[in-house]
Amino acid sequence: GGMRPEFLTCLAEIWNEEQMSKLEDFGMRYLNGGLPMWWYTMWITVTTVPLYKTPARNKVRPIGVLPCLERQILKLVTRFNKGTHVNYFEPQQVVFSEAGAAKLVHSMRMMMEENPTFVFVKCDIKNAFNSISRARILHVLEGEDSLRHLSWQAALSLAPEGALENKGKVWGQAKDGVIQGASPSGGYFALGWHPQLRHLDSVVSAAGGASKAGCDDLGVCGPPDVVFPALEDFWRDIQETCCLHLERSKTEVYTQSGVLPDGTPE
Repeated sequence: GGMRPEFLTCLAEIWNEEQMSKLEDFGMRYLNGGLPMWWYTMWITVTTVPLYKTPARNKVRPIGVLPCLERQILKLVTRFNKGTHVNYFEPQQVVFSEAGAAKLVHSMRMMMEENPTFVFVKCDIKNAFNSISRARILHVLEGEDSLRHLSWQAALSLAPEGALENKGKVWGQAKDGVIQGASPSGGYFALGWHPQLRHLDSVVSAAGGASKAGCDDLGVCGPPDVVFPALEDFWRDIQETCCLHLERSKTEVYTQSGVLPDGTPE
């Protein structure tokens, strides 16, 4: 770590074919578990950067940054497996979908326009990427035939406890969670809660509604007497299996009338 991504561009301009072949060999060894085990523990050390979340500067968001070479290798893995992820995630999860954010927003908006009595619930998760259970991610990967080929490489990155570093000194350990900004992280996070997301969608869909997520941004639309109980069950299950907690103070309920229906949770 410690070098900017331009470092890789410079290497690509000066290295010859033999040197690039060695880099490719190193990349494949890394992905297939061909390096010493201590290497994986060392290389998932992240440089931590505190960024302010609000203009008032009263809350800090911790950001972890991987070395640029590791990010590039993982980016290629994510790119080559994008189609497989899309087939598994759609229609409930649009993190890998083309124009996924637009699909999420406009599909829910149109459903609300067609059903004036529906509610739309926009959910917020407490410290989502840093909290997701790594064991849960690997469990889902190993249980899905189309994604099982990714489980070994994922285990190499997720099984060790990663060191948290700042200014050259280790100040803590990351026992759970995924790294924000790393290419596989969005997919890893979405995998962890996708079985529950599918079940939630089946419950609200039976009443004419739907649930969609863009990675950790979840929106649920449907009749309030169906949506609210389904979401309470969903979050109890998610807390137990994925170690994720709903941030109720930031979760919002929208209605066409502007009036919250009876039974709206606190």
